[in-house]
Amino acid sequence: MAQPKQVDIAIVGGGMAGATLALALAPLCKSIAIIEAHPPGVSQPSFDDRSVALSFGSQKILQAFDLWSGLADEAASIEHIHVSDRGHLGLCRLHAADEQQSALGYVIENRVIGQALYQRLASFSNIKLIAPAELQSLAYCDEQITVTYRCREQSEQLSAKLLVAADGSNSKVATELGISRSQVAYPQQAVIANIATEPGPNGWAFERFTEQGPIALLPLTKQRYSLVWTLAPDSADAVMQLSDAEFCSSLQQNFGFRAGRIVRVGERHCFPLSRQTLSSSYAKRAVFVGNALHTGHPVAGQGFNLGLRDIAELVELLAIAAALNVDFGNDALLRFYGERRKDDIHQTLMATDALVRLFSTKLAPLALVRNSGLAALSNCSWLRHQLASTAMGLRHDLPAVARGVPLAEVSRQPKYHQLKALTSAGM
Repeated sequence: MAQPKQVDIAIVGGGMAGATLALALAPLCKSIAIIEAHPPGVSQPSFDDRSVALSFGSQKILQAFDLWSGLADEAASIEHIHVSDRGHLGLCRLHAADEQQSALGYVIENRVIGQALYQRLASFSNIKLIAPAELQSLAYCDEQITVTYRCREQSEQLSAKLLVAADGSNSKVATELGISRSQVAYPQQAVIANIATEPGPNGWAFERFTEQGPIALLPLTKQRYSLVWTLAPDSADAVMQLSDAEFCSSLQQNFGFRAGRIVRVGERHCFPLSRQTLSSSYAKRAVFVGNALHTGHPVAGQGFNLGLRDIAELVELLAIAAALNVDFGNDALLRFYGERRKDDIHQTLMATDALVRLFSTKLAPLALVRNSGLAALSNCSWLRHQLASTAMGLRHDLPAVARGVPLAEVSRQPKYHQLKALTSAGM
C-alpha cells in the first residue's frame, strides 16, 4: 500500500455534523478530509425529509462560521411557541418580542441544509470529500492517527493529526477505538411528515403533550408545518397505514385546531426513539461530535443544536490551538474538550428524558405537578424568560460563538488562558 496521504484533520461522516464541522474548520486548516459512506449530495441519510429546529444560539454559531447566509432564505422563523397538555387546562406561550428578539429560533428542512452545505464544500480547495468510502480500521503511528478506508474497490490510507467522528449513532469509529455506548430505548416511535394547514403557520410552533407522547408542529416555508408525532409503536404502525385523509383526520382529533385545519400531508416516515451516549467524548487523537456522541428524544428539538455546540466548542479550541501552535491531537486539548462538553450533554439529555416521562405519565400526582408547572410558566414572566433563554441556547456556559462572540475574538475568552496552561503543562 502506498504511503498514507497526510491531512491536518480527518472527519469520518459527511452528514450535517461532519459537513458543518469541515466548513467551520476550513479557515484554520491547510487540509481536511471527509470520509463519507454515501455518494456526495442529498442522498446522505441525514439530508432526508425531516427538519431541524435551530435555536437562536445555533443560528449565532452558523453565523460565526459564515454558514447562515446560505440558509437564511429557506429558514422559517419561530416567533411564538405554544405548549399545551391534552385533556388538561395548563398551557404556556413564549414570544420572541418578550425577549427583545425577532425570533426564538428557526426551522429548516434537512434536505435544504444538505444542499447548501455540499455546495459550499465544493468551493474549498483544502477540503477533500472521499465518497462513497467505508472505514476499515484505525492505527497510530508517529504522532498521527492513520485511517484505512475502502473506496472504489481499493483500500486507501490517510494520516491526520486529529480524527473527528461524526458518523452517527452507530459510530464505527467508536467501535474501532473500543469506546462503549449506553442506550435506553423509549417505548415510542416518531412519525415524521410535512403538513399543510389553513391558515398557515404565521410564526407559531406548537408542542402538545398527549398520553402516548408529544406532537410537535414546527413552521416551515411555503405555508407548511413539520410534524413530529410521537406514539407507542403499535399506534405509530397504525397511523402509518392510514390514507392521507384518514391521517389528517386522526392528527386533527389528537392535536386540535390551534394550528388551523389540517388539509394535506406529505410523505410519512417512522423512526424508533432512544437515548444514547458514549462513555467518553474523546480518545487518543480522536474526538466525537453530534449523534456519534449522543442522541436523545426529539421532544425539545435539541438534537442538532446539541451537536452544533459540540462543533462550536471543538472549533473554538482548535482555533486557540492554532494560535498557540499546539498540536490538534494534543491529549490535554482533547481532555479539555471532553470536560467542556460533559455538563451540557448530560443536562440536556436528562432534562429531555425527564420531560418525556413527566408528560407521558398517567399518575394523577405527577399530572398535577406538570399542569401546575405550566400554569406557573403562564403566570410568571421570569420563569418564561428562563425557559425561553434555555430554548434559545443563550445560557452563559455555552461556547462563545453561540453567545455572539466572533470566532476571531475567542482568544480573548478565559478558555484561551486555561488551554494555554493545560497544554504548556503537558509539553
